[in-house]
Amino acid sequence: MNKKQYLLTILTVLFLSESAAFADNSSVEQVQTSDRMKNRLGTYLGVAEPAPGLLGANVAYNVTDFLKASLGFGRISITSGTAEASATTVGAGVRALVPGWNVTPTAGLHYGHVFYSGTGMLAAGGFDQSGGHVYGSVGVDWQTPGGFNLNGGLRQSFRSGVGGGIYLGIGKYVNWL
Repeated sequence: MNKKQYLLTILTVLFLSESAAFADNSSVEQVQTSDRMKNRLGTYLGVAEPAPGLLGANVAYNVTDFLKASLGFGRISITSGTAEASATTVGAGVRALVPGWNVTPTAGLHYGHVFYSGTGMLAAGGFDQSGGHVYGSVGVDWQTPGGFNLNGGLRQSFRSGVGGGIYLGIGKYVNWL
């Protein structure tokens, strides 16, 4: 792992531990919850989510006011001359959020399994063969009282040669489950 990956890992662990400690603090009599607790189940279109997909369809659930879990399916294809490559990703992840905040910083940990196919020597999203990778993310998440959601930030793979980039999402959450 390089320095960026170590820093991202440390920040993620610190953020998750602080969020969990805040949520379990019994001395707090009443904690205001965010709009995530009103509309818990959502779907969103993600750019580079799950990674390394170009566009992805995702389902997410606000498990608690400080933890969001998601599942997604994404795809990226590239062509250069007669060579073609594509990577289909199935992914899952969790993001920690600040309880009570509708606009909140996030820190996440994700896993994506990539199914690669190609001709020639092209790599799609940093993959030239099928396999999995773990990646971290930091960003911002905003959910309105009506369930509209925007999210985005930076992601970094812990697999050598895959790299990182930005992710963006837009979706809708509903009061179901």
